Amino acid sequence: MVVLMLHNAEKCAKYDLRCIRLIKTGAAPLGSEVAVLLRKLIPNARVAQGYGMTETSPIATWSNEFDIVDGSSGSVVPGNKMKLVAPDGSEITSLDTPGELWIQGPNVVLGYLNNAKADAETFVWDDDGRWIKTGDEALARNSPGGDEVFYIVDRIKELIKTKVWPSFMVLYTHTEVITNEKPTGPSSSTCRARSPPSHARLRCGLRRYPGG
Repeated sequence: MVVLMLHNAEKCAKYDLRCIRLIKTGAAPLGSEVAVLLRKLIPNARVAQGYGMTETSPIATWSNEFDIVDGSSGSVVPGNKMKLVAPDGSEITSLDTPGELWIQGPNVVLGYLNNAKADAETFVWDDDGRWIKTGDEALARNSPGGDEVFYIVDRIKELIKTKVWPSFMVLYTHTEVITNEKPTGPSSSTCRARSPPSHARLRCGLRRYPGG
C-alpha cells in the first residue's frame, strides 16, 4: 500500500491527509529512503515498522512511536525474548553483527500440524528454553532513546546459493528492488527458474500500472 501511495502521489495530494499522525508497516522491510518519501507525502505522520510472523501470533517487535529509527523493526515486545545466532550456533552479543533471529515467548506456536520435519527444522531447544528459528537475518543497534532495536537485513531461506567461483549468494528481494526502480511500475516478484547447477537464473515478473 505504501508503494502504491508513493506511485500515486498526485492523487494523494488531492486529499487532506493531515489527520494521519502515525503509519506502521509490516510484512516486508521498509527502507529508510521509502520512509523519507512517505513523510514528504504526509508531513504530519510518523513512519514506523514492526516485525512478526504467523508462528509468533504474529507480532514480535514494535517501534516506539516517540523513538523511531528509520529502517529498523523496533524493539522486542513485552513477554518475548530475541537473540541472534551465528552460523556456528553461537549467540551474537555485539551490536551491528548480523545473525539468524531466534524468538522465544508464550505467543510462539506449538508446532506444525502433522509435520514433524518442519518442526525439527524450525524449533530448537537450547539451554535457555525453546526457540523458533525465523530464517531471517537481523542485527541489533541502539536507538537514540537507548532501546535495542532490530534490523531485518536478509532472508536466509530465500538466499540463492550458487556454485560459481568465487562463491556468492543472491537475495530475491535485491532483484526486486532493482526492477521496482524501473518505469514499468512499482510491483514485481522474483522466482528461480530452471538452470544448470553452476548458474542462478532468475525470472522476474512485473505488473504494469496505468500510465506506467
